[in-house]
Amino acid sequence: MIEAAMIWNEPNNKSHWDPEVDPEWSLYADMVIRAGDAIHAINPAVTRVLGGMSPIDPHWVERMRGHGALAAGDVVAVHGFPIDWNLWPIKAWPDKIAEIEAVVPDKPVWVTEVGVGSFGAEEVQVFGVNRTAECCDATAHAEIVTLRNGGKAHGEMRIEGSTLYSTLQPCGMCTFASIWAGVSRIVYGAGREDVHEMYFEDRHLSTLDYVADAYKDDLELVGGVLADECAELYFRPGDDVPEEDQAND
Repeated sequence: MIEAAMIWNEPNNKSHWDPEVDPEWSLYADMVIRAGDAIHAINPAVTRVLGGMSPIDPHWVERMRGHGALAAGDVVAVHGFPIDWNLWPIKAWPDKIAEIEAVVPDKPVWVTEVGVGSFGAEEVQVFGVNRTAECCDATAHAEIVTLRNGGKAHGEMRIEGSTLYSTLQPCGMCTFASIWAGVSRIVYGAGREDVHEMYFEDRHLSTLDYVADAYKDDLELVGGVLADECAELYFRPGDDVPEEDQAND
């Protein structure tokens, strides 16, 4: 028995809806209205759920109200992934729900998808994303940003015994920085052979191979974890990437 129907999945996430094609989400809103009306006409007992938004964004909900989409739904749904994807603490869940309840006091708010990184507790885990372009800083690779955040969180430069996780094999700079920071293990997904050559220094020697030999007593390297899935986040070896779009960041 179908009790509820969700109209799209994470529509405010650019991996699920293209903001370049529909920058104001007016096409999405029109679809919601049409789908909601059709569902109600066939079976009024089925709860119509406005697709679980991710990130949780009250401004996007207000935009949907302006387009008339909220009237075609019975419930507003949210998806939340604290710590890893959304980078907010687990304890912030009530606040996130309250943000949506404040703009839709006339409808229930459902949490229809949740997730959390399983590789560390909130108290011992820090994150970093690539900020080279944002900060005009060639060294601000995600691993470097993570090491900086880790040092700040622990109040010292070295974070002895820690594990660094990366979707891509760290470059030479990031690998050596991990050693200086006291990282004991690096776990990564895709290797340099899985992605476009622009992501690595133009040398025949892999710095990771050198590190694995020269620092084998200091650092454990584990590669190929979900390699295919991680490689999908990058340009692949056979991709024709325009010269102006190529960057080692």
